[in-house]
Amino acid sequence: MEKSMKSLVNAMEFIVTFFVSIGEDEKLHVILDKENLPFVDVWVLKNMFSEYSGINLRGLSSCCKRIDFRSTEGQMTAGYSGHSIVITSGDMSNRARSISMSFSLHKRWSLYIADLSNVESVKCLRESVK
Repeated sequence: MEKSMKSLVNAMEFIVTFFVSIGEDEKLHVILDKENLPFVDVWVLKNMFSEYSGINLRGLSSCCKRIDFRSTEGQMTAGYSGHSIVITSGDMSNRARSISMSFSLHKRWSLYIADLSNVESVKCLRESVK
């Protein structure tokens, strides 16, 4: 469990750094793979993000960059796009893969996976092309 927590902290540090680096009017989707991480809750991720970034999620306005936390358990809505980071353990589930690919379909958006079974947790599946 200690290894997973260290990996989660590393992943959150990456998420905060990545979010700060994205441009205005861009969106970051953080997708929690509940099939592989049933013990992690989306609210924990939101609280960690606020703690590590110093950004109150309610304070982000709709005219600037946005971050969205969701799990694979929830209903997905079509029509959203942006950078994606999937938080999983081991190989990501088919549902997480399809959700992240639908958000990051265009070459403009990056796609990353944060594997909590590995301390060096974040790897790039596709970098954005602008």
